[in-house]
Amino acid sequence: MSSLAGAPFVLNGKPAYLRCGELQYFRVRRALWRPALRQLRAANFNAVATYVPWILHEPEEGQFDFDGRAGDYTNLSDFLEACREVELPVMIRPGPQIYAEFDGFGIPRWLGRDYPECVMRGPRGALVKGSFYYYYSLLHPTYLGKVEAWYRQIVAFLWPRFGDMALSFQLDNETGMPLGNTLGNFDFNPDTVRRWRDFLRERYAGDIMKLRATWANGAVTFEHALPPKRPTPLPQATDWYSFLEGYVATYLTSLHDMATRLGVSVPLVINDLDIYLSPVAPGQKRGIAPVQGYDIYTKGSGHPSTADFPFAPAHDPERFHALIGPDATFISVEMGSGWFDPRARVKPEATVQATLGGVAHGTQGHSYYIAHDGRDPKGSPYTFHSFFGEQGTPTARLKAVASIHDFLAAHETSLLESAPCYSDALYLTYQPYARLMPGDYLPGQFLPDPLLYLESLGLMGCYDLLLTAGYLPRFTDLQRVTDDELAAARVVCFPTRGWVDAVSLVKLTRYVEHGGQLITFPTVVSRDEYGRTLDAARALYPQAAASRRHIGYGTVARRLATDLLGKYLLWERWRLRRREPTAMQNTDSFEGLKVLLNQKLPAARLTSAEGMPVRGDYTLTTFEPEKKEQGAQMDPLRAGSRRASYSTHHGAGTSTVLGTVLGGAYTTGVYYQLAADERAELRRYAIGLMEAHGVKPAWVSDLDIECVARRHPSGSLLLFVFNRLGEQRGTLALTSLCGQYTAMRTLWTYSGSSAILHDNTTLSLTLKPDDVLVLQLDGASATLS
Repeated sequence: MSSLAGAPFVLNGKPAYLRCGELQYFRVRRALWRPALRQLRAANFNAVATYVPWILHEPEEGQFDFDGRAGDYTNLSDFLEACREVELPVMIRPGPQIYAEFDGFGIPRWLGRDYPECVMRGPRGALVKGSFYYYYSLLHPTYLGKVEAWYRQIVAFLWPRFGDMALSFQLDNETGMPLGNTLGNFDFNPDTVRRWRDFLRERYAGDIMKLRATWANGAVTFEHALPPKRPTPLPQATDWYSFLEGYVATYLTSLHDMATRLGVSVPLVINDLDIYLSPVAPGQKRGIAPVQGYDIYTKGSGHPSTADFPFAPAHDPERFHALIGPDATFISVEMGSGWFDPRARVKPEATVQATLGGVAHGTQGHSYYIAHDGRDPKGSPYTFHSFFGEQGTPTARLKAVASIHDFLAAHETSLLESAPCYSDALYLTYQPYARLMPGDYLPGQFLPDPLLYLESLGLMGCYDLLLTAGYLPRFTDLQRVTDDELAAARVVCFPTRGWVDAVSLVKLTRYVEHGGQLITFPTVVSRDEYGRTLDAARALYPQAAASRRHIGYGTVARRLATDLLGKYLLWERWRLRRREPTAMQNTDSFEGLKVLLNQKLPAARLTSAEGMPVRGDYTLTTFEPEKKEQGAQMDPLRAGSRRASYSTHHGAGTSTVLGTVLGGAYTTGVYYQLAADERAELRRYAIGLMEAHGVKPAWVSDLDIECVARRHPSGSLLLFVFNRLGEQRGTLALTSLCGQYTAMRTLWTYSGSSAILHDNTTLSLTLKPDDVLVLQLDGASATLS
């Protein structure tokens, strides 16, 4: 009936864009399954997904129930039969870990209770657990043995359905997330400690003197090395994160081998958080499963802004694809269709923009999380304000998504065959920057520094700004990019945290030596990942920073004091805990961030070489006065009388450093609060910077929009126009990079935006608030290479 193998997907023997939604049988009343499935089918869904919670189907060890003996919430058999009747194949997501704001995160509590040896341990040996869950040492033999017993049962149950109703089989979910901001906290389980010591022996080739020199610890031995404790020295933290990233990849490989050995014959799936907070490292998982996907939730707060992460639908898929590589099938496994926090208000427009952003930027499918509100077996509501209310009543969101799916179904072949028209520029992503290092924490190393965390998110903001300025840079993984791939780009943008490994630095240096043009921000690179000075970095960064300061600590502190400590902890939290007790681990983890996502912070006031004002976000680095012997060129940015940038020759190329985060506010809801002239000045500066390096925009407009052009082999151009603001009217002129066209038709719009084609290259646009307009242009006289 269906297959996920290959790219694109094949459903009923035909290439298809996966249009899926998660319907959780264990949270939705059985009487509502079939009506909801029929309505999803009518809304042009071609698949559904569901978690299969281990905790429900094996409530006591060895007692399995897939047929509803304990209640309808365990009747997976009838749910799959209902899907068969409606002809919607199912993406099976059996964990072992599902998260899902669910009891035990889907793992039976008897596992931690009866087999404590496989539970993570804190630095003093205490079990790492919460009121309703345990955290497990993933490679502990006991844990793997119990997981295999679970897989054996679920695979045996699914066996007749593989290749029929069972469309795919997901390995775990969001693996490694508990370790994301817990440096020096856990895992001190003896099994993990043993693996850590083996890792160190291999990493340092058994040379204890090399380890001691790197760690600056003359007493450490391979036999007695422990995971880092707080306060954590930087070298130990670097090695620990490298270990954990490999540890998670090894665990997923073990699950792959386990599932294959037990007879899973459908494609395997891996799913990751879109923030990639280490050890969630997608690049480490290449080749483990043929399908790799990511989560994207653009709105989780109660702020009236349409999205907390307005440009995530653009940069998330591009960056994720760069990390996993071109060979894996590439989907959004969880496309947020709402949010479980009752304070959140997610407009249908947020879902529209997230979905079409994925389509424009190359995903091969999506699965909405979730499709139907419901209630946990223990009675707690699980309300996302998704496509159906708890009683099965359709919502406005279903109508919006049905319209999108009609468009995708009608044009999926041309969408899948088209390719994005990238600019002659690369935007580097560097996975180690997803690590929360010791310097990223507040004193005491218990809480991440909120401003540094915002800055880290903001490093994607320059990419978002370039999108609104007429460019579509190609994301590239710095650790995997080749010299030839770098050499093919006229400009390479490198958002940096001030350090990089020596091998990556050599790549960048060779690129510039051979004529490349490198733009680095918001500071220079001066050290490696262990904190050691990189003397070789002076070739690209001859001017060290004279000063560097972060902007906005006072505002951050006030907002956290009033909204996090006062409003949330003293008032809202107790009410939320009573309503959804198993959701609090998630809510508590992200509450501090949500407080700040829509808070406009003070900006660095900069001027361009032409004297135009330019906004800088989060940080300001300044440099010593110009030294002519170092080949410094005209400063692209100044902060008053101080230099906030410099450009220098090296070999046949140039290295430019910008001392701030351009467009940092674009990564959060603050984008909507920027004044029109602030955004216009940023666009003008971005265009000037890129054109000075020889890269012209693909389009020019007086509107604040994102426009993605996808070329079809026939010569037609698919144009996705994203308006994230209020109503806008103006023109969009295609440059010679896009060619000329004689005909235009509107393929899709949500709110009624429109376009008129003039003189082969110019469009008059009327864009409704928060709308997406998809156009097809035909009759090209030029093509984009």
